[in-house]
Amino acid sequence: MCGRYQVVIEESELRDIIFSALSDADIDTGSYLVGGEVFPTHILPVLVNSNGAKSAKMYKWGFPQYKGNGVIINARSETLEVKPMFTNRFRYSRCLVPSSGFFEWSRQTRQKYMFKMPDDNVLYMAGLWGDFGGEPSYVIITADANESVRGVHERMPVVLRREELDEWLFDVNSARLLLRGILPQLECTAV
Repeated sequence: MCGRYQVVIEESELRDIIFSALSDADIDTGSYLVGGEVFPTHILPVLVNSNGAKSAKMYKWGFPQYKGNGVIINARSETLEVKPMFTNRFRYSRCLVPSSGFFEWSRQTRQKYMFKMPDDNVLYMAGLWGDFGGEPSYVIITADANESVRGVHERMPVVLRREELDEWLFDVNSARLLLRGILPQLECTAV
């Protein structure tokens, strides 16, 4: 968990974030604007703290593995402050991962489900970012699933409510509290 999510470019808030990130990106933007289902290693927008202001950047989903094979796409909320890969990034390099929602598969039936925020077209996931040899990358933070997800999977992204976005991005003490808080209930649809 979380191994796939969705970005619907037609949603105006997501489109604005994407174009803001692309206008600031030093990449060939034509090959990176991916809509629909998002896979690890895709390059997508995240929101970062840039000198006290929210800034959209294009980063790759997944930290490189130390052994060189594959990527790490998630970080467990319970171990952020003890695992060397995440400790300083949690303190100084938190990010927001905007999406339309995320996918999960039932382990019993292999049915695919989409989870979204009720009454909102954008779902923000808590993340961490890092620069690996000039390749900025991010991971999504996961936690034990709440009641709305637990019937499908035991883990879920740390989903942030709109009023929690600045707290996550700009204040490490508030971020610690958000990791221990109650995650919002989500809508679930079989796809």
